[in-house]
Amino acid sequence: MLTAPAPAHKRTGMLRAACRQNRRLTRCPLQTMLCDSRPSWMPMERLFLVTASLLALIAVGMGALGAHALKGHVAAQALATFEVAVRYQMYHALALLAVACVHARWPRRLVRAAGWCFIAGTLVFCGSLYLLVLFGASALGAITPLGGVALLAGWACLALGVWKGNPPTDRR
Repeated sequence: MLTAPAPAHKRTGMLRAACRQNRRLTRCPLQTMLCDSRPSWMPMERLFLVTASLLALIAVGMGALGAHALKGHVAAQALATFEVAVRYQMYHALALLAVACVHARWPRRLVRAAGWCFIAGTLVFCGSLYLLVLFGASALGAITPLGGVALLAGWACLALGVWKGNPPTDRR
């Protein structure tokens, strides 16, 4: 007994279900081009790990600069500001390492957003404080709170991304 082929809309649904079952995501080329801004050879976890390592490396270097080269050359208040920048940079470099590990387990948009917020917040917050102390760029003090807001948003995104739980069926 022969059966009639399934209608086109049902065949499309079956194809998508089969692709999801094989953990392959079918996307149109335009969506791939617009949504995938990173090279295909660098998964998000690797990008976050490399960035976190570089941020930690710079934090150690800036800490050494503050402890040895700046002591005696800048005011005590400026040195304390510099130390806050170094400390927050190291905290958020470690947080970015955690984001890479969490993203490997729960690859969600909120977890990725947390990583990008940590990167942007660290660059703006710590960078503006470094420039304030090293070059006396007091005008940059106005953007420092924007970096702090980005860091707070990163923690909120990370908490929500982990709270959402199970990874989606189509990992990437």
